[in-house]
Amino acid sequence: GMHGTPDDASIGYSASHGCIRMHIPDAEWLFNQVRLGTPVFIVSA
Repeated sequence: GMHGTPDDASIGYSASHGCIRMHIPDAEWLFNQVRLGTPVFIVSA
């Protein structure tokens, strides 16, 4: 899943079982921008 985390040190590192972790304000912004069913594409950065 994609979700916010209060653990800033875990962002950008393999600290879960495949989740995309974001700063909480970023996750809140994203939640307000997309609708249920919006396709998500994960690309290498």
